[in-house]
Amino acid sequence: MSKKLLFILGIFILGVSLLDVFLIYLNVDIPFSLLIIFFLFFSLFFMSYERIALFKDKNFVFYFLILLISLVSTTLINTNYQITSDYLLYYVRVLQIFVILISFYLVVNNINFSKFVKVNTLIYVVGALVYIIIFWREHLLVRPEGVLGISDHVAFLAIILFNLEETKKSRYIALIFSFLLLLFYSSFTSITFFIFTILVNIIYSIYLKRNIILKIFTTLVLICLIVCALVFYIQISKKPIQLQGNSVIVNTINNYLIRIHYVINLEDSSLNARLILFKEGFKVLKEKPILGEFMYEYRVFGTTGSYMHNMLSYWAEYGLINFLLIFVPYFFYLFRSYKYFVKYDDKVLKALFFSGIYITLIILFSRSYVSMTFWVHYGLLMPSVLKFEREISNQQVTYINEKKNLYQTL
Repeated sequence: MSKKLLFILGIFILGVSLLDVFLIYLNVDIPFSLLIIFFLFFSLFFMSYERIALFKDKNFVFYFLILLISLVSTTLINTNYQITSDYLLYYVRVLQIFVILISFYLVVNNINFSKFVKVNTLIYVVGALVYIIIFWREHLLVRPEGVLGISDHVAFLAIILFNLEETKKSRYIALIFSFLLLLFYSSFTSITFFIFTILVNIIYSIYLKRNIILKIFTTLVLICLIVCALVFYIQISKKPIQLQGNSVIVNTINNYLIRIHYVINLEDSSLNARLILFKEGFKVLKEKPILGEFMYEYRVFGTTGSYMHNMLSYWAEYGLINFLLIFVPYFFYLFRSYKYFVKYDDKVLKALFFSGIYITLIILFSRSYVSMTFWVHYGLLMPSVLKFEREISNQQVTYINEKKNLYQTL
């Protein structure tokens, strides 16, 4: 029973971005936060009842408590925003982080990871298609509200699935289908970093193989791609490149190409708006470099959404100590996932490492501290590495014990 509840809990957490847009369309208000908390406590209750160990790693518990105490105390003290006016907003920006971390720790240690990813990918693909159909008559290409969260999750899950699938056919079909979905959603950031991550993933996987001819061929192709990219950059910086045709796919590609032209020439409205937000947020960062100011955007702009859209937003909102508490362990475990997948050829850690490249890119250059995709990845990465280390340690102990028994019998 507890495993079924954990599966549903994970689906709810991953599916919030997708479900929210449907609820906005239907004018329905469902408190998903309460549902998620309910399933979390219900899962904890049944796990205790079934005598399943809740926490198997002291490192995780210690880190979880330190971050919780530090983050909550900092955000409550260093803010000019009246938190009591909107407790739900405080939950979404702070407390939800810990619900995600603990939930996915339980999911990773009790649920089949591959099956969990496949089910969630299917839900997102079907949901994204339904969303496209719903808004087909409402000019989808102007990008309806809420698609950024969907795009990030589609890209993130597609990269993981690409590394988990056994056959090349299923891997590339899922990849192409996800790419087309991202094009329809017109998320410039998601498409760009998705393409880059997949290219790095494929090229690196080829170089890990022992086939020298394949490596030489890949190197030549890579050189050609770099030359073509430079030529493309020069051409599109001068004028927008457009494909001929009036189909939906051609129009979506043309929209993406136009966006590239404007971004390169710093004429993109979204980019310019983010540059303004960055300048104002950086001023706050210089004023309060150690403690930061939680919800500073409310004081500066009078709204609660005008924050820096990059990695420094975590510093500005949470302070330097919390910034380090978040990212030093994150990159440590990302490096460990790389180390173990190279040494042991573990598919789960390989999937989490390459999806981590995508997550790193979006938080470095585009998404802010409110991006839950980062915390979802963190919630999967840390426990997966700890679980792998625990399994390796148990295997080593078993091997040593077997050798001792063998010597004793001799």
